[in-house]
This record gives sequence, structure tokens and C-alpha cells, in this order.
Amino acid sequence: MTRDVYHLYRDETVIGRETGDIVFTADPFLSRRHAAIRRNPATGEFTLTDLESSNGTYVAIREDVSLHDRDFVRIGQHLFRVDLSR
Repeated sequence: MTRDVYHLYRDETVIGRETGDIVFTADPFLSRRHAAIRRNPATGEFTLTDLESSNGTYVAIREDVSLHDRDFVRIGQHLFRVDLSR
């Protein structure tokens, strides 16, 4: 198991199989543009948005979900842990 760390400094980070800021080409469960993590600059809150993917995101969400420190998010075959500490 690899443990990669992704620091999200932009207001939007797209995860996908073919395009995006974080790309996993070998994951057959990811759509080309699968999900986006967005930061509200005014509040600092992060939300996870499914980009109409085939397999869904985090228990097949279809609406935006607020992300909190230590949440776990599964996208395709990848498990992410949210760390909001600075």
C-alpha cells in the first residue's frame, strides 16, 4: 500500500482517471473526471462533489458533502484521509 500525501492549496482539486489535478490512470473504478474537492475561501470549509461519475463517490454520493478533519473518503480504489491541520 502506498501512502501518498496530497496538499490541497487550490480552491478546487479534481480527481480522475484521465484528467484532473490528481490522476490515477490504473484505477478502472474511476471516471475520467470523477470528483472534486472544493474549498470555500470565505469559511475554509471543504466539500466533496461527485462529478457525475459512473461508480459514485463516498457511498455513491450525488450531492455535495462537507469534509471534516479525520474523515475518510473512498474514490475508486483509493482511500483518502482528510487532515485539516495546518
